[in-house]
Order: sequence, then structure tokens, then C-alpha cells
Amino acid sequence: MEFYFENGADLIIRVDGAVLGGVTYLKRTVINDADCIYQFLTDKPVVSIPRHKYRLEFKMRCSDGCVFDNDVHSITVSDSAKTEIYTNCVVKESVRVALPGGAVEYSATVEAEERSVERE
Repeated sequence: MEFYFENGADLIIRVDGAVLGGVTYLKRTVINDADCIYQFLTDKPVVSIPRHKYRLEFKMRCSDGCVFDNDVHSITVSDSAKTEIYTNCVVKESVRVALPGGAVEYSATVEAEERSVERE
């Protein structure tokens, strides 16, 4: 699922409770995987435990430091219909690019283990 922003009222993103500004792009990917439990002394899987991870990719323009340089505990994405809360987050990648004219563009990839959805 990809979100493109036309103005700041479309989507509100909070990182650890603080509103994240300057976001131009957000992509959410669901990663489905499974942990297998194997039988003792064999290579045969006995049971498979499914798990889901969520990857959030951000692109933003900021004049000061990027919040993804530090630890991130929760990310909240809100629109007019629902609120998605991602917890147990790990910052996988944070890239800072200096553009002409003094602008700085950040891109970050965050993986979260848990997601909850609240309808409004």
C-alpha cells in the first residue's frame, strides 16, 4: 500500500507521539514469513508458526535532524477513517541526501513486528 501526499491534511504520521513533518512518500509492505519447528534428529518440519512483519518506507524533506537517527518505539499513521499503530519498531536504514539549494532529503526504512488498527 502506497500513500502519496497532496497536502498535510490527508495523513498524519506520529513517531513516538510527535508529528512527523515534511513527509512526501510512505510505502507500507507486509512481509509474511514462518518459523518452523523441526523434529529431533531429522530435517522434517513438525509445525510452522506464521508471523507477519511490516516494513514502512519514508521519504521526507526536513531542515533539522531526522527522527530516524534515534530509536523508534511506535509509529502511528492516521487518516479520516482509521488509525494504524505500529510497535516494536527497528530502523533498518536511514539515508540523508543533500540537495542543491540547501535542502536535505531523508529516506528511512523501518520494520515493525506488531500492528493494530482503530476505526474512527
